[in-house]
Amino acid sequence: MRRHAPKLNQQRIQSAIMIREKGLAAGLSKEDLGAGSLASIVQLGVGLAQYASSADPADERIATGLAAAARAGSAMFAALGAAEPRDLLLYDGRTRRIPALAPSSSTAPMAWLRAFHAATCVGDIYALDRLAGADIALIRDSPTTTDEFGYLHIDALCGYHRRDADTPERLLAALKATDPDAVDPRLRNYVLDIATPQMELLFRLLKKDEAAFNQTLVMALEQHGKYYRRDQAPVLGQLALGPLALSCAAHDAGLAVTVESNYIPRWLIERQRPMP
Repeated sequence: MRRHAPKLNQQRIQSAIMIREKGLAAGLSKEDLGAGSLASIVQLGVGLAQYASSADPADERIATGLAAAARAGSAMFAALGAAEPRDLLLYDGRTRRIPALAPSSSTAPMAWLRAFHAATCVGDIYALDRLAGADIALIRDSPTTTDEFGYLHIDALCGYHRRDADTPERLLAALKATDPDAVDPRLRNYVLDIATPQMELLFRLLKKDEAAFNQTLVMALEQHGKYYRRDQAPVLGQLALGPLALSCAAHDAGLAVTVESNYIPRWLIERQRPMP
């Protein structure tokens, strides 16, 4: 399946990649890392992956950015609500003492989701364990909020990683919460084109229904392209982070992912290269 093909300024893309690489290096060089610094690393890492994918879906910096985002996000949410500072391992291989964090705009639900998807893409169990252990009640306390479907989606993903027996019921609750009449009108396009297809992919994965997973994946990528064409954010849409993460999870679970698309680089799905 072909990506939507906007006219991309390659010079600007390369400049954006360089800016994000330098930003990641600067962020990881800090000794004192609070919520704002960690959230910035998540944003820079995912941004690096998005811009690198726009230039070349085979670019190894996609994995580099996602790996950095995964560890920074997992550190932030592991420290959220902690009773004391925690020693946590970041992407650069160094253990850092992260202070106990209170809910803030940095600990928003979207930051958790990006970090979880990034960690799934690179198969980072260390990061996934810490993200799945986050206190969802504290994520709800962030002043940067979402509708109920978002928190229920997080809860279902935590359950999937922990292999909780009631994960299907939790996912169904999240899907019910995507009713267009129940969500903020400003979020309806996101719910229709991004959130709901991702939840449906997770449902097919839980059922281990290979054929249905691939059929849903085609639909999810079509909706993804539609959303980013409408949103006029062509570069950010060149990497379908959520569908890619679920495709990686499906492959790891033994399902054959047969859909070919530069939205979801196959070398990541099939673990064809060592992850950073």
